[in-house]
Amino acid sequence: MASAVTNETGSGALVFATSPTLVTPLLGTPTSGTLTNCTGLPISTGVSGLAAGVATFLATPSSANLASAVTDENRVWGFVFANTPTLVTPVIGAATGTSLAVTGAVTSSGTAGIGYAASAGGAVTQLTSKSTAVTLDKIAGAITMNNAALGANTAVEFRI
Repeated sequence: MASAVTNETGSGALVFATSPTLVTPLLGTPTSGTLTNCTGLPISTGVSGLAAGVATFLATPSSANLASAVTDENRVWGFVFANTPTLVTPVIGAATGTSLAVTGAVTSSGTAGIGYAASAGGAVTQLTSKSTAVTLDKIAGAITMNNAALGANTAVEFRI
């Protein structure tokens, strides 16, 4: 049969099997196909359609190569991948967090200052006299004094 085939190229035996195993065949450049089980494909020359810097990052992953591959980020900012990063002097903008743990002094540069929400306060009224102790179980609030009149130069104390 080999002598009947006259227009072949290359050397070696003819292959008629459905799923042959070829050892180190040189296939050239395929025009189509599925490369499910192929290995060793060079990213820099074997994959087309990648954005600038992506092949470099895939071949040699580093933070510098990642920064080069990402093109739509603001270069003033950096990448943050940690769950609880330490950011040095970040400009946060309008923060909407639900809690803040502070170990130093809290200051305000605004005109409204720092204080409590209106719903955080409470109110209590002295019932029997101006010297009756009152209990206010809130972080802020108002105390309405007993309305009894005091004589001139009279001092009264009460406990909160």
